[in-house]
Formats: sequence, C-alpha cells, structure tokens
Amino acid sequence: QEATKKQKAQEAETKNDVGKGSSPNPNSRKTTEASVKEAVKKMQALPEWKAMLDRGFAHYDIDGSGQMDTKEMKKAMATLQKGVVSDYLPEIKLPPVDDALVEENMALFDANKNGTLSLKEYVAFANSYLCGLVMKGAAAYVQEGKSLGPVLQKIQLRTTQMQEATKKQ
Repeated sequence: QEATKKQKAQEAETKNDVGKGSSPNPNSRKTTEASVKEAVKKMQALPEWKAMLDRGFAHYDIDGSGQMDTKEMKKAMATLQKGVVSDYLPEIKLPPVDDALVEENMALFDANKNGTLSLKEYVAFANSYLCGLVMKGAAAYVQEGKSLGPVLQKIQLRTTQMQEATKKQ
C-alpha cells in the first residue's frame, strides 16, 4: 500500500510537469523523457525554428539547386548532430554520420523518390532526426541514472530565446 501511494504521488507530479498548457518543470524530481519530447516538439513548432532550418538548408545546398543531395545532406546531418544535440546532451557520444545513415534517411524522407531532399522534405527530416537524437540521448541519461532536468532546462531556454527573437521581428 505504501508503494502504491508513492507511485500515485510520482504520477501526480509527472502530470503536473506535463499538464495541459503548462511547461514541464525541469526542477521537479521526476522530469521524464515525455517531458523532454514535449519540450522539443514545442520548440520545433516555433516560426524561428522553421526559419533556422530554412537557413540551414540554404547553407548546405551548396550548388544552389534547391535540392539537397547525399553529399550536402551528410554535412548538414553532421552539423545538426554536433551543434544542436551536443548542446543539449554534451556527455552523450553519438556515432559519426556515415554514408549508410545518410542514405537511410534520404530514403525515408525523399517523398518523391528523386534522390534528393527539397526544403519541405529536409524540414520533415530535420525535425524527426533531431527529436530522435535528443530522445536517444535522454534515454541514455535515464539509463545512466542522470537527471533530465538540465536537458529540459536547455531546451526550454532555447525555446524562450527563439520566441523572443520572433517577437523582435
């Protein structure tokens, strides 16, 4: 019965962290992987996030074709992995971006199967890839017994910074 009370208390705390219309509390004892995923999705819904992906696409579309080929995609993926994910999860060691990983993602997100990614396809890829990497890192943190609170704080801070940048425009 004591264990049931503790479990109900933890469930209530988690519900409070991820309640409707509220942001998860990174300072609670029980920041969950679901809280981290919710925060990532909230950040990805911002106009400034989309603008950042647009700029990234333009930067890595080296030949200016409006399509990202596998060579360009490999550079973009490495940057996404190093820059964004390592910012939130610096202790996690991710495998290098190799040709097989690039080709696998190209096949998944190349909706018209022309061998390249359009901006729209790239945005879908980047959102999925980044969320997946962050969630893999979050799972590794949990497995190692580390708190997800600092990860959640970093994501929420970045979201706030993007919202403020959007307001200034």
